Amino acid sequence: MYLYPAFQLDCHEHRIHPIAAYANCALHAADDPYGVASWWLTATELLDGNSPFNELISGALTDIAVDNILADQQSGM
Repeated sequence: MYLYPAFQLDCHEHRIHPIAAYANCALHAADDPYGVASWWLTATELLDGNSPFNELISGALTDIAVDNILADQQSGM
């Protein structure tokens, strides 16, 4: 059984939001849930100073944005 923070749920569709599922998979959330929680709440310049959490809530987070953030973090920028 998996537990998700409420903000990651699409209550209207009764599922985890697809972008949240995508990000959690890419971040290996099962292996480092606290690190992933930090990722969701950390602002990034790639999102104009917003956090992935804020972008998801506003409906602006995309798979491409998640990929770009992860690539930026892996490159050490």
